[in-house]
This record gives sequence, structure tokens and C-alpha cells, in this order.
Amino acid sequence: MSLFADVVFALPLPRAFTYAIPESLRGRIRPGQRVLVPLGTRAVKGFVVRTHDQAPPAEVKPVLDLVDPDPIIPPDILDLTDRLSRRFLSSRGEMLRTAVPPSQARRGTVRYALTEAGRAAAAAGSLSAAEARLASVLADKAYTPAYLKTHARMADAGAAAGRMAKKGYLLEKVEEKTIKPSPPAAAPGPALQMGLDFRIDGPTAEAIRILTAGLSKPGFAPFLLVGPADRRTAAILAVCGDVLAGGRSVLALFPEIGMSRAVSEAFASRLGERAVILHGGMSDTAKEQARRRIDQAHPAVVAGPRSAIFIPMPNLGLIVVDEESDESYRQTESPTYDARTGAWMRAEAAGIRLVLAGDAPRIETYERAGSGGWLVEIPGPAPRPAEIVDDRGQRGLLAKATTARIGTAVEAGRRVLVFARRKGYASFLFCPRCGHVPACGRCGAALSLGGQPRRLQCRRCGFTAAAPYAPTVCESCGARVVEPRGPGVEAVEEELKRLFPKAGAVGFDSARIRTPSARQAVLDRFASGEIGILVGSPLLAHQPEIAAVSLIVLLNPEGTLGLTDFDASARLYGEIRRPLKFLDGADPAAEAVIQTSWPDHFALRAAAAGNYRSFFKEEIFRRRALGDPPFSALAEIVLAAGDARTLGRAARDAASRLRASGRKLDVLGPSEVFVSAGPRHPKAGESRSAQIVVRADDPDDLDEAIADALRDVTIRKTIIRAG
Repeated sequence: MSLFADVVFALPLPRAFTYAIPESLRGRIRPGQRVLVPLGTRAVKGFVVRTHDQAPPAEVKPVLDLVDPDPIIPPDILDLTDRLSRRFLSSRGEMLRTAVPPSQARRGTVRYALTEAGRAAAAAGSLSAAEARLASVLADKAYTPAYLKTHARMADAGAAAGRMAKKGYLLEKVEEKTIKPSPPAAAPGPALQMGLDFRIDGPTAEAIRILTAGLSKPGFAPFLLVGPADRRTAAILAVCGDVLAGGRSVLALFPEIGMSRAVSEAFASRLGERAVILHGGMSDTAKEQARRRIDQAHPAVVAGPRSAIFIPMPNLGLIVVDEESDESYRQTESPTYDARTGAWMRAEAAGIRLVLAGDAPRIETYERAGSGGWLVEIPGPAPRPAEIVDDRGQRGLLAKATTARIGTAVEAGRRVLVFARRKGYASFLFCPRCGHVPACGRCGAALSLGGQPRRLQCRRCGFTAAAPYAPTVCESCGARVVEPRGPGVEAVEEELKRLFPKAGAVGFDSARIRTPSARQAVLDRFASGEIGILVGSPLLAHQPEIAAVSLIVLLNPEGTLGLTDFDASARLYGEIRRPLKFLDGADPAAEAVIQTSWPDHFALRAAAAGNYRSFFKEEIFRRRALGDPPFSALAEIVLAAGDARTLGRAARDAASRLRASGRKLDVLGPSEVFVSAGPRHPKAGESRSAQIVVRADDPDDLDEAIADALRDVTIRKTIIRAG
């Protein structure tokens, strides 16, 4: 009978804590259950991930109570979170929290209870007057800080209770309100048979035949399905129907923003009530109903974003990852992980098939699939090429040729989409006399310009100037002109309104349009013709459904090439092809223009032509020569802290341990990183970031070396893996 339990918490803690199992709970605690345990001065919930008889070297605290009478996390999800947390040195408990149904998730209320030590101190008269007053109120029952404030007549009752908890006189308990379970869902009907579909032409049918033949064989095997979105979706739906007919379930992952109404309707119409659609905008009630349908609809097809990789699904037979090159599968906030890696791990552990899909997959995936014999391609019609406009030597945001094209479309009353790489007004301010760039006084990052009225902002630490921006003299040399550089959506919108005042140009970015309903309202106005020119950031490119347009303009997408990233060319290719998808289904006369200062770059030219194979040929040659993935394993380690000395010491120590590991590693850094490479939403006190890049021939060597080097690092860390 086990004497100890290893417990993880839904907190950014990368390791498990060991607790003693009291005699009253022995034989009742199993992996996958939640328990109440002391953590510091608080009693908190945690997930049991292991029970054992190995006594720790130091005395450990006991488990206080059981939260769940039976395990709520199945063994396969326990295994998946263990492997992912080890790969990305992330919080296993936060991953497990994602697997808990909303009806078993809690809303916490803090209450304080008097401990035995507190009772003894009160009896001995060793408490202060304020402490004694609190102890008197808490003599028989635990209460909230608000209750203590009223009944103990203390304005600072919460702070005083916290101090008593640190002394061990009070126990801080998180009592939680359970979301009411939804009523049982109606029993699902039989899975629908796939009907004839006009998109299932000869090549699509052949791809379906290859995939379904592979499904009939036992064991893990991957496939990469490459083709146009409509044919690819038709093939995925056909394969899902085949798996359902065999009595097994399917997990299909899609980029969060790509979970469009069209995808939902396609799954529902083809697969019936057994199709369960999940997305981030669902209420807790809707999520609970969806989870109950998953439990009751055996078998089921679950379609959802990256977090769906943690949903328990009995009798799983297939995992699909569509648009596998989309970076939204990578979570950079805690818990950090990559759902594509998780999909591979889960399919491999379950011994089932994995289908990765997309029209422009990651270079390393395409190379491995081609050389490994698991590539399935569906040819499609040749994409419409985009015209490349060279803006070198021209002044202003828009080249003359670009302006002329927009003017022609506006005069004809046709819709125009214009894409800028950044939100806001300008990426930074620049003094043309001395080259000075104003920086944030808190974290040192370059200040950007945005908002209405325009204010200086820091995208790293969140600083925003109190006063609106007014052109002023350079703080370095005193010059009277400080110019905005790196134009964003607001600057492009302003210029288009000046050039075409009657066109109704409107900006579309996350800084001003924050909610799905607000985004849809703007898209509806664009569809009705009220808006003639829609100017968007990459957020607009991710919208799945936009009214047909006559002209698409991409303004200087090559900015990604300035990043020290082995994947920069592939990012550029994807950033160009994603907006150009809106030419599909548009008027045959619709056109696209790419304005650029790098007109001869191979990735840009291949993307303009829609020639992925040409791009792949050039890019794989370059990576082979440089030893980049897939010809090596590579990791970017991003460390974040508020204090420069703390960050620098931790980064230098980690790099030194990596170099001294005795393994064959190439270690670059540490170096300060750009805002885009750091955490997307830095927490307070984490405004500075440093990066270490590590490369190895052996992926296992890389993972083990990183785990050893970062074992004692306590500041925030993010691991980005490739290869």
C-alpha cells in the first residue's frame, strides 16, 4: 500500500511535491485524483500524478483530504502531460487543469481557519491584540477576509490574517464553487455516412484511399496531407467518417482563429451529432455541454484548438492537425507547450494514426514526410500569382504603382484589402540626424506609437505614456524632427484616408477591435460596401470568412527577414500566402500586389507565385548547408525577469552549464531579444528577456542538456523547440 503521493499544482511550478498519505486515506488515493494539501501557508488543490513507497530524505507534510472520490484524469493524459512538461520544462499541473471538465472546475473563495498552533497561542496569551481579535472570530469556523473585516472590526483584517498565516496561526483555505453540471444530453444518433461531394475529384479520392488504407493497419503511423483547403477538408471528413464507422473516436485540431463557421458546419453536416466543436469563445456552460456530449457520444469527433489535445477521449482512433504550420499551436504563456508535439506524442503512445495537414506545411515536416514515405499530396488548380512592386528609391508609405492600383479599384466601387505587418501607428520613433530611438525607461525596449490620441507605448512591459504624443526635439541631439518608422495599420489607414477620402478606409487590428462581435461588425460593413478599403494587421489575415475582393495589397511583408531566426523565410512565405487565400472564390479579375524592398528574395517570389515546391527546394538546400532543422535539433530558450542583473546572471549560468554539459552542442548567447521573441504577455516584473539558442545532432541530448541547465532556474523560462 502506497505511503506517499507526488502532487502537481495548477500553478507555474515545473515540478511535483511529495506528501505523506495519512493512514485514513491509504488505499483511497490514486493517480488522476485531486487532493487538498498544504502548500506554504495555504491549503490548495493538486493533482496526484504518482503514488509510491519511496520515503523522501526530509520529513513531508500529509495530504489533508480527497477532492475526488475517483480519478478524473485518465492514465493517457497523465502520461501526455508528463512528457510535454519534460520537453518544454513547463507546468504539468496547469496542463492537467485544462483536462478537467467545467462542472468539476472551481471558482475559488479564500477563507481563513484557526490552526492548532493558533489555538495554543491564543490559550497562552501570546497573540497580539489584533491577532487575538481575529482568533476569537475564527474560533469555530473559517471565514472570508470580508467577513473578518466586518465582525472583527478591522480595516486591514485580510492583511493581518495573511501575516498570521505566515506564522502558522491560520490556514488559508480556497473553498470553491462548483459549476452546475448540465443535464444529460440527448443520445446521439448514428454517424452519418459520407455523401458525394463535388470536391472529391479523382486526386482527392486517391488521397482518401491511401489514408483509409493506412488506418486499417495496427500501430502508430503519421501522414502529411498537402493540398488546397476545400479538397483537404473533404479528405479529412471522409477519413473521420471511416474511423467513426469502425467504432473509434477522432480528435481534430485546428488553429483557434481558423475554427470558422464553415468548418463547424462542415463537420456537423457530414458527421451528425457525433461532431463536437470546441473553441475559446465558449461559455463554461457550453463547454460543459460539449464535454458531456464527448463522454456520451461513443464514438465522437472532437474538433478544437490547441488545448483540445488534453481532452480525455476513450477509444481514440485518429488525431488530425490541420494547418500544421500555424504558429497558434504553440503556447508561449504558462503552461508552455506545442500542441503539434503533443499530438505526435499522444498518437504514438496510443498506437494510432496521425494526420498532419496543410497547403504549406513546415519545412521539416515536408522533408521528413517525403523522405519517410508518409507524404500524401492532392494537386489543385494553379494559384493566381501576385504582382511584385519594387518600392526601393520611392518615398512615402505607398509606391506609385500601388497607389494607382488602389485608385483604379476604388473608382470602380470595388472592395480592397490592405495588409500591414504591425498594429498601431509606428513601430518606433527615429531621429534622422543622430539615429537615436526613444526607449522605454522601465525595460529598455523601443517605444512604439499608437492609439487615439496617439501615445508612446511599450509592447514589452505595457508602459503607456500619460500624455498624448506631440512631435518634439530629439532627447539625444536636440534636432527638431523625430520621425515615426515602421508604419502600422493606423499610419496606413491615415494615408489611405488622405489619398481616397471617399473610400471609407477603416483599420482592423487587435488594438482597437478586441471582441469577435466587433470584428464581425466591421466585416459586415465591408461586405455591404460601407467600407471600401479594409486595412488590417495579421489578425485580418486569420479571419476565415471575408467578402470577395477585387484587390489585395501586402505592404512590405519582408520585415520578418530581419529576425535572427532560422525559420524566417518560411514565416515570410506563410505570411504572404495567408492573405492571398482571399483570392480563392473571388472575381476572376481580382488581383494581388506585394509592395516590397526585397523583390528578389526567393521566398517572396515563390510566395507571390504560390509555388511551395520551388520555395521548399531553395529553403531545404540552405538548411542542409547550415545544419538547421530538420538536419539538427534546435531550441530557443527565452528567460524573463524584471531585474537586469538577475536575468543576466541566470542566463549566463544557464549558457555556461550548457557548454559544460559534455554533450555535442552548439550554444549561442545569451543575448537580449526583441519584444516579438519574448513572452507575448509579460507579467509584472518580467519586462526583460534574454535568449539562448542551442543546437544538437541528437534531440535527446538537447532535451537532457536543457533540463540539466535549467533545473535551478527560478525565473520565467520558455522553450521553443524545432527539429
